[in-house]
Amino acid sequence: MTVNSEFTARLVAGQKMHGMFVKTPHPVMIEILSRSGLSIMGNDASAC
Repeated sequence: MTVNSEFTARLVAGQKMHGMFVKTPHPVMIEILSRSGLSIMGNDASAC
């Protein structure tokens, strides 16, 4: 199952998912958060 289809299946099944919006361009912070088990993460580093 691909990451996208797994996310879609969980969404359709009504499972709880956790995510966050990050506003930092720091690559180490993004790498740490990507391994934290979040279901979804948005990153906006354009204004930093």
